[in-house]
Amino acid sequence: MTEIPEVLPSPKSRKPVARTGHGPIMSSKHTRQRRYHPPPEGWGLWWPVAAGLALALVAPLLRDFAAGYDPWGMRAIFPLALLCGLPETGFSDELKRTLPQAMIFAQFPLEGLLTKLTLSRGVSVSRAVKQLLFIHTVCMLVLWMVTTVAHQAK
Repeated sequence: MTEIPEVLPSPKSRKPVARTGHGPIMSSKHTRQRRYHPPPEGWGLWWPVAAGLALALVAPLLRDFAAGYDPWGMRAIFPLALLCGLPETGFSDELKRTLPQAMIFAQFPLEGLLTKLTLSRGVSVSRAVKQLLFIHTVCMLVLWMVTTVAHQAK
């Protein structure tokens, strides 16, 4: 039988033990730094907002195009405008009429601003686009759930 020592050695005095288990390990510092993209500076940082403003100018044409693929066309391109017009939001009738129309023009500049803020943190363009696609997917899922529940309640 072994005896238990009265005082355990401090963690600093213990010798480091090499890890022998299997499984994922943390990447090296060099690999993590290589993945980091330095943020652009100056006017080069504002190109997503400019692209959003350009898309806002053609938003009525996009709305007419998406209306031909009802209901998924509008849900895919203008999910925020459709979310603003839902009766479940609790907005007043006047706001439910005007806010979706305003969001058709404001959605793309807001997404451009979000992308600008994301890129200013050093995230790559592909990851920023994936973030926008994720937001659109979540909004489409919410729209689908709300319309399905409202349709089943009738």
